[in-house]
Amino acid sequence: MRKTELRNIARKTSPGAAATAALVLAFALVTTGCRDDGGFLGQTLNLTGQVWMDGREFTGTVALTSYPPGGSGGIVGGQLEFSIGRLADGHLRSIVELVGDMEHGDFRISVNPATARFVILELETPNGWLAREHEASSETMTTSNWEQSGVHYIFVDRNVTLSSDGVTETDSGPGWTFTEKIEPFNITFREGWNALLWREFENVVGDHETEGYGLSHADPDHMKWTLWERWW
Repeated sequence: MRKTELRNIARKTSPGAAATAALVLAFALVTTGCRDDGGFLGQTLNLTGQVWMDGREFTGTVALTSYPPGGSGGIVGGQLEFSIGRLADGHLRSIVELVGDMEHGDFRISVNPATARFVILELETPNGWLAREHEASSETMTTSNWEQSGVHYIFVDRNVTLSSDGVTETDSGPGWTFTEKIEPFNITFREGWNALLWREFENVVGDHETEGYGLSHADPDHMKWTLWERWW
């Protein structure tokens, strides 16, 4: 399951989804730096914080449009202030559709209850979009590590649990080994707004490369609001 395939999942969440919006839902529980609230954010979602652009603190003022509609706020002087409350049923889709988008090959997901409905928030600007993200990498003579992660904000109309045994696949040849893994998880979204942390990573040690995907119910403090401009 390549990350390009996983990114395509996001495009199915709404008719106006930003082309590069990422929903990487497959995964692992990552507890380091997690919020004490377990990711539940309440019936009204309030988002604040410094916005960054091109690796520097952004200082401008930009209007925001949300999908689903109904939110209010924007970026003023580089500071994000945005809120959105409960959503009408017409903006929600079946959680079963989300599970179907996520499943791939031997990777299967259990969902309970299957009657739950959801939507994921997207924030767009007149010429781009806003995302909460983090990227880090390191390298030595024999190893390299790369990780990219981001937070999505998901609304569910009732408590719903997603769980999976995960899957690990390994391929090898003369002088090389490649492992791709989706680790087991069991995560519950509470009725209302929840934080959803996705993570994808690559580790290389000598001739052994591991690529993996992770999911957590959290919004770590080291994540940054990043303003991206469209280039097409």
